[in-house]
Amino acid sequence: MTPIPTQFDVPRNTFYSTFEFHVNLVTISGADVVSAFTPGFAGKIIKMYWVTNTVTTDINGAATFKPYIGSLLVSGGVVTIGHVAGDQATLGLVVNGTSVIGSNVFSNIDTLKIVASSVTAYDDGDGQLVLVLAMNVL
Repeated sequence: MTPIPTQFDVPRNTFYSTFEFHVNLVTISGADVVSAFTPGFAGKIIKMYWVTNTVTTDINGAATFKPYIGSLLVSGGVVTIGHVAGDQATLGLVVNGTSVIGSNVFSNIDTLKIVASSVTAYDDGDGQLVLVLAMNVL
């Protein structure tokens, strides 16, 4: 019998949840894209990524999205998209955020938010920001 590959190994009593947030690129600015989201459990931010839903024809659009726990910027998880890099030219394209390396632990009452920055206006296009969270159960 062949063992299951190691990428499927999950620490005991750890559960993962994904939360998807729709983002219309026309309406974003340098402000909160998601404000005061409370998962309702204690855990960690594992990663964040972008999935293109509607391709853009705008060759100049760009944006960076950063996850926060309250007012504390998470170390990593930053997603940068831009048509010039091809991130918005392909339907369904996944753009992974940077590796989360710290400041990513939250309590059951903490609020999470995602902030857009370095925004160059888009004329069209949209997608999903996906936040992956881990919940530990003892």
